[in-house]
Amino acid sequence: MSGYELETVRVRLVKGVPLYSEKKLDSTEAVLDLMAEELSGYDREVICVLNINAKNKVLNMNLASMGTINASIVSPREIFKSAILANASAVILLHNHPSGVVEPSRADYTMTEQIKKGGEILGIEVLDHIIVGGDSGKAYSIFQGKEILTERPEAAPEPEAASEEKKADLEPGMEKKAVRRKQEQRGPKL
Repeated sequence: MSGYELETVRVRLVKGVPLYSEKKLDSTEAVLDLMAEELSGYDREVICVLNINAKNKVLNMNLASMGTINASIVSPREIFKSAILANASAVILLHNHPSGVVEPSRADYTMTEQIKKGGEILGIEVLDHIIVGGDSGKAYSIFQGKEILTERPEAAPEPEAASEEKKADLEPGMEKKAVRRKQEQRGPKL
């Protein structure tokens, strides 16, 4: 009699490079403050999932799909894989439109409905689906049915004369180091 071997496997989450936020991620605007800059940096469409626990705390983020300049295909399987592994009770979907146009396409609405139905079956609620418009400073919440501005107020620039005086005080090559040091003082970039 011949025997058969059945391999066993282990599946687990592997942590990647973290994104940092000073604010609690408890609203669409707070999520956008964290994620808009990250998503605006891609030259093609990407779909991300924020996995959320029962106390509405964001557990982690997963890049579920990377597509082309104007499309990204994802199935509920890819969306919910990280949510299940993270023991998430809810998710927020985010994807970008590198063109800057935030108006949802018919495919965006269809995907959202499929993901919602999958979540209902799995017991994982889809809280929102947000489209980030490249570096346009705009976003769109499909669940709220409205456009949202993502631009955050910038620090006031130094007066031109004062800025030139500081540059004159720097030794050659030191200007770049001073800029880098200033960026490090502001904290990690999203």
